[in-house]
Amino acid sequence: MTNLTKTLLFLIFFYSISGRSQSEVPNIGPDLTSYTAINESLPKISKDSTNAEIIKHVEATIAWMTEEHYKSSYAPSLIYSDTALYLAKKTDSTKYLHDLRTVIGNTMLRIKDTARAKVLFLKSFEEAKVSNDSTVLLRFINNLANVYYFTDYKKSC
Repeated sequence: MTNLTKTLLFLIFFYSISGRSQSEVPNIGPDLTSYTAINESLPKISKDSTNAEIIKHVEATIAWMTEEHYKSSYAPSLIYSDTALYLAKKTDSTKYLHDLRTVIGNTMLRIKDTARAKVLFLKSFEEAKVSNDSTVLLRFINNLANVYYFTDYKKSC
């Protein structure tokens, strides 16, 4: 079990036993219908899948994870994030890897895990510097600014 999964399960447990009202707690609990829906709706892949099939799967995953992020349903996309990153690495394009790191990192910011979000953003930032991709550099400078904003905001509250 990865550290991300352990942290997520801990957060789910913590929020489920806390005495806060539902309106104060972000929706990080497991929405099993969303997780089941993603497994049924994504294009199927196997060990013998072509690069095009994997790309189609990764694109659908990014769209689903983004939708879940905007619905404030963080758990399903974070649970699936390790698999999505693994598949994105198998493609020939770093674009999908950067897109996934953006969605996952911003989701981590929403659950106040700024340290892991920063690690993801810095990794893409370093890769973008090597490839000299100005679009990705600007995106991840903005993402890093969000990390520092949420970190400073957290300290002032």
